[in-house]
Amino acid sequence: HVIVRATADASGNVTDASLDSAGPSEYFANLALKAARRWKFAAASGTGEWLIRFEFKADGVTASAKPSR
Repeated sequence: HVIVRATADASGNVTDASLDSAGPSEYFANLALKAARRWKFAAASGTGEWLIRFEFKADGVTASAKPSR
């Protein structure tokens, strides 16, 4: 898995993203970072810092976000 730390503005757009945990593969870490930069949160409720966890498996990719503490 790869964890990206993202900051979102009041409109829910990601304004900054960086790797929090790159996992074992630079390739998948870069894919996750690119995807997180295009992520869109619900307006207002998405404001602030988030951790987005990407899991890459043979049957597909899942992603989930939770507020950073």
